[in-house]
Amino acid sequence: MTVTAIPETTENAELTGIDTVFISTDVDDPLPGFGDSLSGGWNAMVRVVSILLFVLGAILPFIPLLLIGAWATRKLTTKSRERADARAAYVEAYTAAATGSVTPPPPSAE
Repeated sequence: MTVTAIPETTENAELTGIDTVFISTDVDDPLPGFGDSLSGGWNAMVRVVSILLFVLGAILPFIPLLLIGAWATRKLTTKSRERADARAAYVEAYTAAATGSVTPPPPSAE
């Protein structure tokens, strides 16, 4: 390699001297192989499992609260439905008695 230098001063100075420069370059990596693919897949799987465990650890303390809430909601819904059925039967019986059109109960299956 040949290098040319220009003096910084306006005088006609001669440039003398020798210097050595070492330039290091990285060798291009070859194409990825099976080991690289296996390592990349393993790292991705470890990352996904770590995220899933983190999310599970964050949600786990609240699962009993969710179960209690679901049980209470179901209990209240069932009671409300039973009260609505009893109220509807009472209104039907009251209306039938007020109009005088009482329907006989269905025959028993004996």
